[in-house]
Order: sequence, then C-alpha cells, then structure tokens
Amino acid sequence: MRPASAHEINTYLNTSKKGYVAGADGYIYNREKKVGYRITNGQMCVRYSARKTDCADIKTDGDSFQMITRDGQRSKF
Repeated sequence: MRPASAHEINTYLNTSKKGYVAGADGYIYNREKKVGYRITNGQMCVRYSARKTDCADIKTDGDSFQMITRDGQRSKF
C-alpha cells in the first residue's frame, strides 16, 4: 500500500458534496457536526470541538483504504 493522495481521500469521503465548508484555520467542517478535517497527501487530521487534534496516515492500494493511527493500529477507512 502507498500513501493516498489528498484527492483520493477527498473523493472517497465525498467532501465536495456532503456540505463541508472551509474554515479559516485550514480545516474543512461538516455543517452538521463541529468536527474539522485537514486532508493532505497520505494523512488526515481531525480537530474536535474541544480543539483537540488527532492525525492518522491514510494508505491505499488504489481500491481499498486503510487508516493507521499514531500508535500503529490499522483499520479500514
């Protein structure tokens, strides 16, 4: 597996059609939730309402995606 591109992650999450809006802090926010996402090549960071941020690596083989957390745990994305 290789690092997923920002375009692949955004396409997979369908961020352009799910009501996400760009914040001034560089994160995109879902209008229904107070959670922000910053997507870059190979990584996605989540900012929670309490301003806590957590990041994970996103890998793909072109068909499926895996998320690898900071402590090395893997799960389907």
